[in-house]
Amino acid sequence: MKPTSFSARRHIGNGSTTRLTPCVPLLFWLATPVYCRGEMLHLMKDCVNFYADPVEGDLYGSLVIKRGLKRRARKRTLQIDGAMKAVLDSLLSLSECDHVFTHPGDPTQPLGAWVLETQMGTLRTRIKTHPDAGLHGLRHTFLTEAGEHTDPFTLQYTAGHDTIRTTMRYVHPQANAVHTLLPVWLLCEAESICPTVRCKRS
Repeated sequence: MKPTSFSARRHIGNGSTTRLTPCVPLLFWLATPVYCRGEMLHLMKDCVNFYADPVEGDLYGSLVIKRGLKRRARKRTLQIDGAMKAVLDSLLSLSECDHVFTHPGDPTQPLGAWVLETQMGTLRTRIKTHPDAGLHGLRHTFLTEAGEHTDPFTLQYTAGHDTIRTTMRYVHPQANAVHTLLPVWLLCEAESICPTVRCKRS
């Protein structure tokens, strides 16, 4: 599966070619494509922790992913940025049950399993998208582009993968990233930004 570009993701989310407005749960997925569908559907209010004041500029809280997990390794805590907080505020204001995501027609019931796919299917019939621009493709996009800024094991934790082998299937090196790798590394070395890693002797 090929990753969908972030520009395409914004295009899907803001409906720039149509006046179609996606449902709030789909907007959350578009803003935070690191979560699996099961994790989103099982996200409950006790998993959302907002800070009294934002920290480091644009961090407003944390999400504890502990339900809807496929493996123990998927339990993790992730940060909430401004875009995520805006959507979470809307979701929480609508919910009349313990779940963050609720049924569009009945806020006392959790969101159904296939609502997100239905919304995405509706969007794809109304706007032009890449053939791989599905919900799961957004996880490939996120991990591919985030991989340019962090190490593989941080990606593994963020995605909730049990092994690094799974994460490797989600990361698709782009030609421009490979081309700029050495110059960026040399610049970091020159400015003493990149620490030297020493291997332990056996």
